[in-house]
Amino acid sequence: MKSSAFRFIGQQYFERTHLWHDLKQIKNRWNQCKTMYQWHDWSLGETGLGRNENGTIIADDDWWNKNTQVLSS
Repeated sequence: MKSSAFRFIGQQYFERTHLWHDLKQIKNRWNQCKTMYQWHDWSLGETGLGRNENGTIIADDDWWNKNTQVLSS
């Protein structure tokens, strides 16, 4: 996204919450949310996983350890 889009998001957030964040903070949070959504979307396609009534994943500890590791770059 362009900087103007992040500024718009920041302005809309301020109008609703009266909390002001720098452009860099908005961009960082956007990237965090995007990564979390991509992982969630990927996990929906994984076969063999169950779901609780509230939508959380039912999986064994091995699956969680394998799929939630933080990889160093």
